[in-house]
Amino acid sequence: MKYLIVFFLMLCSTLSLVAQSMGNTVVVTIDGTPISRDEFIYAYQKNKALSGQKSLTPQEYLNLYIDYKLKVANALAMGLDTTKNFRREFQLYRDQQLSKKLIGPSFIDSTARAIYQKDIQQLNGKDIIEVSHILLTVPSTATATQRDKVAQRADSLYQAVLAGADFAELARRYSEDKGTAQQGGKLPPLYPGMTVLPFEEAAYSLQPNQMSRPVLSPFGYHLILMRKRHPLPAFEEVYPSLLQYLRENNVEEAAAQEALITLQAKTGQSRSNIMDSLARNMTTGDAQLTYLIQEYHDGLLVYEISKRNIWDAADKDRASLEEIFKRNRKSLKWEQPRFIGYIVGAQDKKLAKRARKLLLKGVPTDIDIREYLHAPFNKDDSVVVAAKGRYIVQKGENSTIDNLAFGVKSSKVYQLHKDLPVTILAGRVEKRPRSFEDARSEVLEIRQKQLEEAWLQQLRSSHRVTINQEVLKSIPMAQ
Repeated sequence: MKYLIVFFLMLCSTLSLVAQSMGNTVVVTIDGTPISRDEFIYAYQKNKALSGQKSLTPQEYLNLYIDYKLKVANALAMGLDTTKNFRREFQLYRDQQLSKKLIGPSFIDSTARAIYQKDIQQLNGKDIIEVSHILLTVPSTATATQRDKVAQRADSLYQAVLAGADFAELARRYSEDKGTAQQGGKLPPLYPGMTVLPFEEAAYSLQPNQMSRPVLSPFGYHLILMRKRHPLPAFEEVYPSLLQYLRENNVEEAAAQEALITLQAKTGQSRSNIMDSLARNMTTGDAQLTYLIQEYHDGLLVYEISKRNIWDAADKDRASLEEIFKRNRKSLKWEQPRFIGYIVGAQDKKLAKRARKLLLKGVPTDIDIREYLHAPFNKDDSVVVAAKGRYIVQKGENSTIDNLAFGVKSSKVYQLHKDLPVTILAGRVEKRPRSFEDARSEVLEIRQKQLEEAWLQQLRSSHRVTINQEVLKSIPMAQ
């Protein structure tokens, strides 16, 4: 099952590098390959940290861990680590992790502090301000009369706000700054120097909830509403957001690549030779890095062999899937009711009802829905009816279906096409699957579980596993 591999990719994988084992005590041996206590604890603790669920006991986790390692051994025996795709993907990940070591462990922290210091300098003792504005543009070629007319419009909006009109609503209706109008004129947080000087001076003169008179800038007339102003928070407060910024912009990766290019130029070595040397030197004394790289290696192998032995095999085994459906038909039930059918768009209600009637008769699985509707409706390339689906969804997964099938009136009904104003559903809400196709995902999961259980039974019977119970008992429960 796919959720199982995701679980193990993230949680269960670790390494079994004998030569680099960091602990002298062996907790388990698989076909003569020992796995140290330290190695197992690394995987066990990571499982708890990432799962966020109730901790498994060391014994419970070891059972899962052994199954995972047996899958890795099976993949290695099949030579899946020698394929071109595997080697390329693994090497890319390995090189990414190793190259980060070229810039030192303090790089991220020092870069975050540098950004913070730059913000301090830019603010120069001033607040960060959050404002909204309404812009009425004045073209650079405008005459004095034309400029006066815009000024009068700006003053009218100013007076309207003073009389109680909603600033955000006026911004949505009248602001010519299209980038902010739909957000009620809201601008992102501003620092000194981020806007033109007339705007900045007027904005910084305001207090929270205060509005400026019309301000003329090179862009036109602005009405500025101060929402809030505040000093720059302490570094510790903004540090998480700075880290997120650095990650989203791949700052660490970019710096690592720059350092690698510099090292290439300095040494005259190829990129691959440098990375191989780093792999030998850095992983020798860095157990955490070694574990991290190896777990990715093993995760790729388990993903590939699970895809072959379970997911693809189950998907292609139509006969077994249909047999599972027959045996379990009465017991199959969804946790939440689901809509099964199509979304129909049409030029008028009469056409929509005709299309619904046709679709409810059943659409052949081997034909495109557009092709199916073309002959009876969309002649001469004129589209009068369209449909999307076949959907099998529960409430919360599609706004149009939520509204029309589940009665969620706060959900929006979307048109399939701008020229098709009528939107209806062709289908039904069911508590359980009525056909094989409706239940395909459920029976597929059952078949995947069967295949995995049979596979694991074969692996356990064909590999020699020895557990050191005394060492296992010495491992504390993950907190």
